[in-house]
Amino acid sequence: MNEIVKQTITDMFYMLGSSSLSKRVMHSRAGKITILMYHRVLPANEIKNQPFNFYSIVSLERFEEQLKFLVNNYRLISLDNITEYYLNNDVPAAVITFDDGFKDNLEYALPVLKKYKVPGTIFITTRFPEGDCSIWWFEIEEICDSRLSLKFSWMGENYFWDLSKYEKKKKCFLDLRTLILKQPNKQLVDKLLDTIRQGGKAKTYDNLLLTWDEILLLGRESLITIGAHTHNHLNLKSLSYDDAMFELGRSKELIEKYLCRPVNNLAFPCGSRREADTREFQLAEKSGFKTAVTTENAIIRQNSNLFSLPRQQVLERDDIYRLSIKLSNWNAFFNVQL
Repeated sequence: MNEIVKQTITDMFYMLGSSSLSKRVMHSRAGKITILMYHRVLPANEIKNQPFNFYSIVSLERFEEQLKFLVNNYRLISLDNITEYYLNNDVPAAVITFDDGFKDNLEYALPVLKKYKVPGTIFITTRFPEGDCSIWWFEIEEICDSRLSLKFSWMGENYFWDLSKYEKKKKCFLDLRTLILKQPNKQLVDKLLDTIRQGGKAKTYDNLLLTWDEILLLGRESLITIGAHTHNHLNLKSLSYDDAMFELGRSKELIEKYLCRPVNNLAFPCGSRREADTREFQLAEKSGFKTAVTTENAIIRQNSNLFSLPRQQVLERDDIYRLSIKLSNWNAFFNVQL
């Protein structure tokens, strides 16, 4: 599907969601709490200098616009208070979360959160502040962007992509992402990445990622909750029981060591049903977490599993019109992230 057709379908979807009939239907079906998922926040002029995974960046200007709307129309609560709030309040609420642990969460997002007195949870992939600052999804996008073709063999299979056009580069990125997420341990992920690099040097992105000192600064803020995003940001569903438990336990252990307080909240890496399902929800509970969030888009109910809480992804294109439709749970009703 080309970008023009996709954009047209997306526009039609939101147009239907804004209709009076859709609003009446969703009013009776909507849950009371929506968890919103962010990754990065940067000034608009800096986004142009971020060629990789730019779709996960919301401009500082848009972020403030979104928060102003949320503060004026919703109760903004901490993820820690989600159960208590659902039982004791009828006012619609929203929860702000950030994944991975980027420096701009401290530099740009935090001042806006403080300005509007909005709580937020930042989920940390702990190998980043421990010194391993490779981000494979950034790196493979850079490889796809910079080459005209890619060819390699892996596990007895031959792979080839023509990268002469944008759409083909995008498909290659998605294919490589799927292949990496299927690997059953970090050793094979690293070996596959070396194969994809074809002799090139591994890239690191320490200039983009929070250090432990910066995480401690965030942890001292009364509005900020620090959560875990596993240690290596692997697909837990592809891992053995022991490896998955290590990923959960190691991230919790490290954050608790530095912050000297319990870590109760987890975000599953990637977080769809392809990466986290019944076993992983049970492992999160067994590891001592009290909540775990996914990237599935569904309506939160009073009886929702606290270890598979859905989230709505927030993007740069989400102006007040689109954000209000997302918060009506129109997208969640159809289980789509747009």
